[in-house]
Amino acid sequence: LHFAWKVPARYQGGAQLRVRVGQSYSDPFAVTLSRVASLFPKLVSLGAVLALFGIILWALSGGFRKTIGGRKYSILSALFLDSETDTYSLSRLQFFIWTAVAILAYLYLLLSRSLVQAQLEFVDVPAGLPGIILVSAGTTVVAQAITSSKGPKGAGEIHPSLSDLISTGGVIVPERFQFFVWTIIGAAVFVFLVFLHDPGVIKDLPQVPTGFLALMGVSSAGYLGGKAARSAGPI
Repeated sequence: LHFAWKVPARYQGGAQLRVRVGQSYSDPFAVTLSRVASLFPKLVSLGAVLALFGIILWALSGGFRKTIGGRKYSILSALFLDSETDTYSLSRLQFFIWTAVAILAYLYLLLSRSLVQAQLEFVDVPAGLPGIILVSAGTTVVAQAITSSKGPKGAGEIHPSLSDLISTGGVIVPERFQFFVWTIIGAAVFVFLVFLHDPGVIKDLPQVPTGFLALMGVSSAGYLGGKAARSAGPI
């Protein structure tokens, strides 16, 4: 039911119903009456992700603010800043995006199964999602290793800007642009497909196709290959 607060608490969850026509009764059949409204899982999962990242930002707010060229940046900006060049890091951005997407999707599935469908179980994650998280985390680690061994990229302008995500030293880099685009498209499509599932019938999260995993791997390899091939730039 979409308006669960109108259903008495004693009827919420699993129930058995029979239909009466005259003096005849049907065989009992099982129904599930939701404990919450249909939008509840979406709103709570979104709120939980925002709250989680808000707590992290609050915990880091004491000593992680950056001042660059006389301009102070918020702790949110500092999370994505490359400390060597004071530019926005693409590998950090994609890692945080996929982490937030994974948490959001899992919470939506958990709340839908437990509060709407009355299935109290420890829900599993889809087969492909850990692979994306692995690619995302691995890209971040390898990118940092390349920076440590070869030196940082060119910093470009004094103050960081969003153009840092697809450029190096003020020059657009094709493999960074490709990696950025596929990160945004992949995360947006996954969340879109998750939220298209009605909370009353969702059984599992969408499977991540092996082709998309391969595409993410190739895009990540191109990004890291370009980072390794270029010489360290001026800061």
